[in-house]
Amino acid sequence: MTIQEKNTVFIFNACHADKATASSANALYSLEVEYPMTLNDLSLLCESVAKALDAPGCVKYEITTEPVVESDED
Repeated sequence: MTIQEKNTVFIFNACHADKATASSANALYSLEVEYPMTLNDLSLLCESVAKALDAPGCVKYEITTEPVVESDED
């Protein structure tokens, strides 16, 4: 059994108070990322998403890390 981590970045427009509000408005976006990711990489990623959402400079993000257990069976 191998334990790894799943890293997810949730991104939403800053007009929403938090992740839950953005989710309720169907305006929550998520990306799974592989680490190591520098702060600069994360900033560029969020900047690109902000442009795609037509909200440059106006996004919030939250990073979550969850354990993922993978079976080593062949």
